[in-house]
Amino acid sequence: VVQVGSFSSRANAEKLVERLRQDGLSAFSEEVTSGSSRIHRVRIGPFLQRDEAIRVNGQAAERHSLEGVVMSVN
Repeated sequence: VVQVGSFSSRANAEKLVERLRQDGLSAFSEEVTSGSSRIHRVRIGPFLQRDEAIRVNGQAAERHSLEGVVMSVN
């Protein structure tokens, strides 16, 4: 997956997800708890090949000015 954002506000995360989906990307948000706070991660994927994740990360950077991180997930 490519993580492209992390927000304290669910609404802000969902706005980014919608923007990415409108561009044809398989974006989703994921809520995680860190200490006593909730964080909403915005990710794109999953991908079968790391090369595809790298390509999409570049696309997100070019089209949406996002600096994503390619990550492996279990």
